[in-house]
Amino acid sequence: MADFNKAFKGTTIVLPDTAQKLFGDMGQALQSLNVQNGQLIKLEDPAFEKLFVVYGQDQVEARYILSTSLMRRMVEFQNRAQKEMRLSFSASKLYVAIPFEKELFEPKIRESLLNIAHIQEYYDELKLVADIVDELNLNTRIWTQKAPAAATSVAAANAAMDAGPSVTPSPPPPPTTPPAEGRKRYSEEETKALFREFVNKADTSMAPKIKTAKRWLKRIAGILLVLIASPVLLSGVGMGGLITMGVGLFFIVGGFMSPSVEKMVGVVLFPAIGIVIAVFSYSAYQTSLASKSWPTVSGSIIRSEIEKRISTSGEGANKKKTVKEYPKVTYQYLIDGKTYKSGKISFSSTGNAKQVVARYPVGKSVPVYYNPEKPKQAVLIPGGSKFNYVPYFFSAFFLLLGVIMFSRWRKQTRALGNAG
Repeated sequence: MADFNKAFKGTTIVLPDTAQKLFGDMGQALQSLNVQNGQLIKLEDPAFEKLFVVYGQDQVEARYILSTSLMRRMVEFQNRAQKEMRLSFSASKLYVAIPFEKELFEPKIRESLLNIAHIQEYYDELKLVADIVDELNLNTRIWTQKAPAAATSVAAANAAMDAGPSVTPSPPPPPTTPPAEGRKRYSEEETKALFREFVNKADTSMAPKIKTAKRWLKRIAGILLVLIASPVLLSGVGMGGLITMGVGLFFIVGGFMSPSVEKMVGVVLFPAIGIVIAVFSYSAYQTSLASKSWPTVSGSIIRSEIEKRISTSGEGANKKKTVKEYPKVTYQYLIDGKTYKSGKISFSSTGNAKQVVARYPVGKSVPVYYNPEKPKQAVLIPGGSKFNYVPYFFSAFFLLLGVIMFSRWRKQTRALGNAG
């Protein structure tokens, strides 16, 4: 918001021209129906009309406000800044709105703050505001407004500066405050150089502390993931346990070893995880298809119960508990005089837990399909569902991680070689 350099009473609104850009003459007809902003005002500047649409209460006043030079400056600013502007001229004031799809001056918490790109971004956002004042010539006063300016307004401050020192001598400024005319106005290149100097000094003092904190976070995260993966692997959830274990080991290496060793381990570890996932998934799919032709033997159910797992979500009054039920069925069977036990019901989803437990009560005699090459591998319902693509997406993801790690490792190795 700023005091405008011309006095007027009505309201004139300038908006981005999207309707005419999309629909041509039909768009112009649609613009004229937007009566809530006032009557449509057509101006003679084709470059301005291409970018903006103007509404106002008075055709003459709108042309008085939007002079040829102001329209030219608005077009130049819009083309240079590449930001859509919305302007409103009301009661001798100018309001400028530029929409952003982000919070201004908010740091990126996932990146280091000691990065010149962040400060450059803040500088560009501040410069955008300063450029609006400079390029739209808002500092130039053409005529004094008829009404007295408010004591806190920009117009009042300009008037005080134009009037010079008052008759009553004012107390001298504190010795620590330099006079305004003594302050140097830095160019854009000088400002960027000062920013870089500040960042380099901050980086020199903070980088070792940040590096140590990152290493400890990797160590803690890696150890926790390995501890979580161990019981998961022992319970038979191979893929989930494998992924968790692999990521945990990578974090542990990163926490104790140098960055180059960490990347080198990633080059080997991540593709290995991806290959194992793909091989494991394909092998499981082939096994499910082969189970249809497995021989059968009579077995009996020795355990049949529902296991409940409780999970919580939300906090406070919105905290909810979710109870999930899983069928736990164990059966035994005899092959060549040796007794085997298994809990595998099917290679696909078993469905409702209560129905599964009711179908397989304790003591019931059931046909067991077993792998003749590995008698320990058995199932009650042979066959499987359709081919599952999800594991292969995980496999491709880890292979891609390996490629990224290789690229970074190679770049770092080259940089060290050039430095040497």
